[in-house]
Amino acid sequence: MKNRTFTTIKCSVVSLMTVLLLLFANTASAQTNAKHRSTPKATPKTAAAALNELQLQAGDSACLQRIIAYQGRLSATDTQPNAIRTMFRALERHPFAVHADVRLTSDDKLILYASDVMEGLYIPDSPYQLLADHPAFREAAVPLLKEYLIKGLQRLSRQEYSSTSILLEIHPGGNGEYGIRLADQLADLLLSLGDMDAQKHVIIASPDFTQCELLRRRLSHVRILYQGSDMEPDKLLQAGMSGLYCDMKAYYQHPDWAVVEGDKNFLTAVQPVRNEGDWAKLMSFGVRYMATDDAARLISVMQKK
Repeated sequence: MKNRTFTTIKCSVVSLMTVLLLLFANTASAQTNAKHRSTPKATPKTAAAALNELQLQAGDSACLQRIIAYQGRLSATDTQPNAIRTMFRALERHPFAVHADVRLTSDDKLILYASDVMEGLYIPDSPYQLLADHPAFREAAVPLLKEYLIKGLQRLSRQEYSSTSILLEIHPGGNGEYGIRLADQLADLLLSLGDMDAQKHVIIASPDFTQCELLRRRLSHVRILYQGSDMEPDKLLQAGMSGLYCDMKAYYQHPDWAVVEGDKNFLTAVQPVRNEGDWAKLMSFGVRYMATDDAARLISVMQKK
Protein backbone atom coordinates (compact mmCIF):
# COMPACT_ATOMS: atom_id res chain seq x y z
CA MET A 1 0.00 0.00 0.00
CA LYS A 2 2.81 2.42 0.93
CA ASN A 3 4.67 1.58 -2.28
CA ARG A 4 1.59 2.34 -4.39
CA THR A 5 1.12 5.67 -2.56
CA PHE A 6 4.76 6.59 -3.06
CA THR A 7 4.57 5.64 -6.71
CA THR A 8 1.42 7.73 -7.13
CA ILE A 9 3.08 10.78 -5.51
CA LYS A 10 6.20 10.29 -7.61
CA CYS A 11 4.15 10.19 -10.80
CA SER A 12 2.25 13.32 -9.77
CA VAL A 13 5.51 15.22 -9.13
CA VAL A 14 6.91 14.13 -12.47
CA SER A 15 3.70 15.18 -14.22
CA LEU A 16 3.75 18.55 -12.47
CA MET A 17 7.37 19.15 -13.46
CA THR A 18 6.56 18.19 -17.05
CA VAL A 19 3.67 20.68 -17.14
CA LEU A 20 5.90 23.44 -15.70
CA LEU A 21 8.63 22.73 -18.25
CA LEU A 22 6.11 22.87 -21.09
CA LEU A 23 4.71 26.17 -19.80
CA PHE A 24 8.24 27.65 -19.56
CA ALA A 25 9.08 26.49 -23.08
CA ASN A 26 5.89 27.99 -24.53
CA THR A 27 6.48 31.30 -22.75
CA ALA A 28 10.06 31.52 -24.02
CA SER A 29 8.93 30.69 -27.56
CA ALA A 30 6.21 33.34 -27.43
CA GLN A 31 8.70 35.97 -26.25
CA THR A 32 11.13 35.06 -29.03
CA ASN A 33 8.39 35.25 -31.66
CA ALA A 34 7.21 38.61 -30.31
CA LYS A 35 10.75 39.93 -30.45
CA HIS A 36 11.11 38.85 -34.07
CA ARG A 37 7.77 40.41 -34.94
CA SER A 38 8.75 43.75 -33.36
CA THR A 39 12.10 43.93 -35.17
CA PRO A 40 11.50 42.94 -38.79
CA LYS A 41 14.41 42.18 -41.05
CA ALA A 42 15.65 45.16 -43.03
CA THR A 43 14.53 45.15 -46.62
CA PRO A 44 17.13 45.95 -49.30
CA LYS A 45 15.71 49.48 -49.54
CA THR A 46 16.01 50.25 -45.83
CA ALA A 47 19.47 48.73 -45.76
CA ALA A 48 20.50 51.00 -48.63
CA ALA A 49 19.05 53.98 -46.80
CA ALA A 50 21.02 53.11 -43.67
CA LEU A 51 24.20 52.84 -45.74
CA ASN A 52 23.57 56.24 -47.26
CA GLU A 53 23.05 57.76 -43.82
CA LEU A 54 26.29 56.22 -42.57
CA GLN A 55 28.25 57.57 -45.51
CA LEU A 56 26.74 61.02 -45.13
CA GLN A 57 27.73 61.09 -41.48
CA ALA A 58 31.26 60.18 -42.46
CA GLY A 59 31.41 63.08 -44.95
CA ASP A 60 32.73 66.26 -43.41
CA SER A 61 30.75 69.49 -43.34
CA ALA A 62 33.00 71.07 -45.97
CA CYS A 63 31.77 68.51 -48.53
CA LEU A 64 28.10 69.05 -47.68
CA GLN A 65 28.61 72.80 -47.98
CA ARG A 66 29.39 72.28 -51.65
CA ILE A 67 26.25 70.22 -52.33
CA ILE A 68 22.84 71.36 -53.58
CA ALA A 69 20.17 68.84 -52.55
CA TYR A 70 18.46 68.41 -55.92
CA GLN A 71 14.65 68.63 -55.59
CA GLY A 72 15.29 68.54 -51.84
CA ARG A 73 16.84 65.06 -51.95
CA LEU A 74 20.26 63.94 -50.73
CA SER A 75 19.48 60.26 -51.29
CA ALA A 76 17.58 58.22 -53.87
CA THR A 77 15.57 56.75 -50.99
CA ASP A 78 13.78 60.11 -50.69
CA THR A 79 10.92 59.32 -53.05
CA GLN A 80 9.00 62.63 -52.87
CA PRO A 81 10.88 65.37 -54.76
CA ASN A 82 10.11 68.96 -53.78
CA ALA A 83 8.03 67.91 -50.74
CA ILE A 84 8.24 69.77 -47.44
CA ARG A 85 9.20 66.68 -45.42
CA THR A 86 11.97 65.96 -47.95
CA MET A 87 13.29 69.50 -47.55
CA PHE A 88 13.40 69.15 -43.77
CA ARG A 89 15.41 65.93 -44.01
CA ALA A 90 17.93 67.63 -46.27
CA LEU A 91 18.19 70.73 -44.05
CA GLU A 92 19.25 68.55 -41.14
CA ARG A 93 22.41 67.73 -43.11
CA HIS A 94 23.25 71.43 -43.65
CA PRO A 95 24.02 71.36 -47.40
CA PHE A 96 24.86 74.54 -49.28
CA ALA A 97 21.31 74.70 -50.62
CA VAL A 98 18.06 72.77 -50.99
CA HIS A 99 16.74 72.92 -54.55
CA ALA A 100 13.07 73.04 -55.60
CA ASP A 101 11.23 73.36 -58.95
CA VAL A 102 8.70 76.21 -59.12
CA ARG A 103 5.62 76.15 -61.40
CA LEU A 104 2.74 78.59 -61.82
CA THR A 105 -0.87 77.48 -62.33
CA SER A 106 -3.31 79.25 -64.63
CA ASP A 107 -4.84 81.05 -61.62
CA ASP A 108 -1.43 82.28 -60.37
CA LYS A 109 -0.72 79.75 -57.63
CA LEU A 110 2.97 78.96 -57.18
CA ILE A 111 3.53 75.26 -56.56
CA LEU A 112 6.53 72.92 -56.45
CA TYR A 113 6.57 70.18 -59.07
CA ALA A 114 9.34 68.59 -61.14
CA SER A 115 7.62 68.92 -64.53
CA ASP A 116 5.26 71.21 -66.44
CA VAL A 117 2.94 68.21 -66.95
CA MET A 118 1.14 66.23 -64.26
CA GLU A 119 -0.58 63.07 -65.51
CA GLY A 120 -1.60 64.73 -68.76
CA LEU A 121 -2.48 68.09 -67.18
CA TYR A 122 -0.33 71.01 -68.37
CA ILE A 123 0.27 73.00 -65.20
CA PRO A 124 0.49 76.51 -66.78
CA ASP A 125 -2.98 75.96 -68.31
CA SER A 126 -4.58 74.29 -65.26
CA PRO A 127 -6.22 75.96 -62.23
CA TYR A 128 -4.85 74.99 -58.85
CA GLN A 129 -7.96 73.20 -57.60
CA LEU A 130 -8.09 70.92 -60.64
CA LEU A 131 -4.51 69.86 -59.90
CA ALA A 132 -5.08 69.59 -56.14
CA ASP A 133 -8.01 67.20 -56.70
CA HIS A 134 -5.88 64.84 -58.78
CA PRO A 135 -4.64 61.66 -57.01
CA ALA A 136 -1.11 62.17 -58.41
CA PHE A 137 -0.98 65.60 -56.76
CA ARG A 138 -1.85 64.17 -53.34
CA GLU A 139 0.49 61.20 -53.75
CA ALA A 140 3.42 63.51 -54.51
CA ALA A 141 2.53 65.77 -51.54
CA VAL A 142 2.81 68.81 -53.81
CA PRO A 143 3.11 71.95 -51.66
CA LEU A 144 2.26 75.55 -52.34
CA LEU A 145 5.49 77.54 -52.54
CA LYS A 146 4.27 79.95 -49.85
CA GLU A 147 3.88 77.15 -47.30
CA TYR A 148 7.23 75.67 -48.31
CA LEU A 149 9.04 78.99 -47.93
CA ILE A 150 7.44 79.93 -44.62
CA LYS A 151 8.38 76.61 -43.03
CA GLY A 152 11.81 76.47 -44.65
CA LEU A 153 12.81 80.04 -43.81
CA GLN A 154 11.63 79.62 -40.22
CA ARG A 155 14.10 76.73 -39.91
CA LEU A 156 16.86 78.67 -41.67
CA SER A 157 16.44 81.62 -39.29
CA ARG A 158 18.15 79.54 -36.59
CA GLN A 159 21.86 80.10 -36.13
CA GLU A 160 22.82 76.49 -36.85
CA TYR A 161 21.34 76.76 -40.37
CA SER A 162 22.93 80.10 -41.25
CA SER A 163 25.08 78.65 -44.05
CA THR A 164 22.20 76.91 -45.91
CA SER A 165 19.85 78.39 -48.52
CA ILE A 166 16.79 77.46 -50.60
CA LEU A 167 17.42 77.43 -54.35
CA LEU A 168 14.26 77.99 -56.40
CA GLU A 169 14.56 76.97 -60.05
CA ILE A 170 11.91 78.69 -62.12
CA HIS A 171 10.94 77.90 -65.69
CA PRO A 172 9.94 80.31 -68.47
CA GLY A 173 7.17 78.07 -69.82
CA GLY A 174 5.95 78.09 -73.38
CA ASN A 175 5.67 81.84 -73.84
CA GLY A 176 7.17 85.08 -72.56
CA GLU A 177 3.96 86.25 -70.88
CA TYR A 178 3.87 83.17 -68.65
CA GLY A 179 7.53 83.60 -67.67
CA ILE A 180 7.05 87.25 -66.70
CA ARG A 181 3.91 86.41 -64.73
CA LEU A 182 5.74 83.65 -62.86
CA ALA A 183 8.66 85.95 -61.99
CA ASP A 184 6.30 88.72 -60.82
CA GLN A 185 4.27 86.32 -58.65
CA LEU A 186 7.46 84.97 -57.11
CA ALA A 187 8.76 88.47 -56.35
CA ASP A 188 5.38 89.43 -54.85
CA LEU A 189 5.45 86.37 -52.61
CA LEU A 190 8.97 86.96 -51.32
CA LEU A 191 8.27 90.65 -50.67
CA SER A 192 5.06 89.75 -48.83
CA LEU A 193 7.06 87.68 -46.36
CA GLY A 194 8.60 90.96 -45.26
CA ASP A 195 11.81 89.65 -43.68
CA MET A 196 14.80 90.97 -45.63
CA ASP A 197 17.20 88.77 -43.63
CA ALA A 198 15.19 85.72 -44.62
CA GLN A 199 15.53 86.68 -48.30
CA LYS A 200 19.30 86.26 -47.96
CA HIS A 201 18.62 82.53 -47.64
CA VAL A 202 16.88 82.44 -51.04
CA ILE A 203 18.58 81.84 -54.38
CA ILE A 204 16.65 81.92 -57.67
CA ALA A 205 17.85 80.31 -60.90
CA SER A 206 16.35 80.74 -64.35
CA PRO A 207 17.40 80.02 -67.96
CA ASP A 208 15.51 83.15 -69.06
CA PHE A 209 17.56 86.33 -68.76
CA THR A 210 14.43 88.53 -68.80
CA GLN A 211 13.15 86.70 -65.71
CA CYS A 212 16.56 87.14 -64.06
CA GLU A 213 16.61 90.88 -64.71
CA LEU A 214 13.07 91.39 -63.43
CA LEU A 215 13.82 89.48 -60.23
CA ARG A 216 17.13 91.28 -59.67
CA ARG A 217 15.42 94.66 -59.89
CA ARG A 218 12.64 93.70 -57.48
CA LEU A 219 14.57 91.58 -54.96
CA SER A 220 17.75 93.29 -53.85
CA HIS A 221 18.54 90.75 -51.13
CA VAL A 222 18.06 87.60 -53.23
CA ARG A 223 20.88 86.00 -55.23
CA ILE A 224 19.95 85.48 -58.90
CA LEU A 225 21.68 82.78 -60.97
CA TYR A 226 21.55 82.56 -64.75
CA GLN A 227 21.23 79.08 -66.27
CA GLY A 228 22.12 79.92 -69.85
CA SER A 229 25.43 79.24 -71.58
CA ASP A 230 25.24 82.24 -73.93
CA MET A 231 26.62 84.87 -71.55
CA GLU A 232 30.05 84.85 -69.92
CA PRO A 233 30.52 85.58 -66.21
CA ASP A 234 31.98 89.07 -66.70
CA LYS A 235 28.83 90.22 -68.50
CA LEU A 236 26.63 88.59 -65.87
CA LEU A 237 28.53 90.45 -63.16
CA GLN A 238 28.00 93.74 -65.00
CA ALA A 239 24.28 92.94 -65.20
CA GLY A 240 24.14 92.39 -61.42
CA MET A 241 23.74 88.61 -61.44
CA SER A 242 25.13 86.55 -58.57
CA GLY A 243 26.33 83.51 -60.48
CA LEU A 244 25.84 80.65 -62.92
CA TYR A 245 23.85 77.43 -62.54
CA CYS A 246 24.72 75.67 -65.80
CA ASP A 247 24.61 72.16 -67.11
CA MET A 248 27.81 70.14 -67.47
CA LYS A 249 28.20 70.90 -71.19
CA ALA A 250 28.54 74.64 -70.57
CA TYR A 251 31.54 74.13 -68.27
CA TYR A 252 33.14 71.65 -70.66
CA GLN A 253 32.88 74.24 -73.43
CA HIS A 254 34.02 77.10 -71.14
CA PRO A 255 36.13 75.64 -68.29
CA ASP A 256 37.40 79.13 -67.44
CA TRP A 257 33.85 80.09 -66.36
CA ALA A 258 34.17 77.94 -63.24
CA VAL A 259 36.38 80.48 -61.44
CA VAL A 260 35.78 84.21 -61.78
CA GLU A 261 38.92 86.15 -60.99
CA GLY A 262 38.45 89.15 -58.74
CA ASP A 263 35.02 88.20 -57.39
CA LYS A 264 34.95 85.38 -54.85
CA ASN A 265 31.22 85.90 -54.30
CA PHE A 266 30.31 84.93 -57.87
CA LEU A 267 28.63 81.55 -57.48
CA THR A 268 29.36 78.77 -59.98
CA ALA A 269 27.14 75.70 -59.72
CA VAL A 270 26.40 72.74 -61.96
CA GLN A 271 23.08 71.02 -62.53
CA PRO A 272 22.81 67.28 -61.68
CA VAL A 273 25.59 65.03 -62.99
CA ARG A 274 25.58 61.22 -62.58
CA ASN A 275 29.08 60.19 -63.63
CA GLU A 276 31.89 60.23 -61.06
CA GLY A 277 34.45 61.07 -63.76
CA ASP A 278 32.44 64.17 -64.72
CA TRP A 279 32.24 65.23 -61.06
CA ALA A 280 36.01 64.98 -60.75
CA LYS A 281 36.54 66.90 -64.01
CA LEU A 282 34.18 69.71 -63.00
CA MET A 283 35.91 70.03 -59.64
CA SER A 284 39.27 70.25 -61.43
CA PHE A 285 37.86 73.21 -63.40
CA GLY A 286 36.97 74.86 -60.09
CA VAL A 287 33.17 74.50 -60.13
CA ARG A 288 32.27 75.10 -56.50
CA TYR A 289 28.72 73.80 -56.04
CA MET A 290 27.09 70.64 -57.39
CA ALA A 291 23.44 69.60 -57.47
CA THR A 292 22.78 65.94 -56.72
CA ASP A 293 20.33 63.49 -55.18
CA ASP A 294 23.19 61.06 -54.46
CA ALA A 295 25.22 62.93 -51.86
CA ALA A 296 26.99 59.89 -50.42
CA ARG A 297 28.60 59.04 -53.75
CA LEU A 298 29.50 62.66 -54.52
CA ILE A 299 31.08 63.09 -51.08
CA SER A 300 33.26 60.03 -51.69
CA VAL A 301 34.55 61.66 -54.91
CA MET A 302 35.15 64.97 -53.12
CA GLN A 303 37.13 63.27 -50.39
CA LYS A 304 39.47 61.71 -52.95
CA LYS A 305 40.40 65.11 -54.37
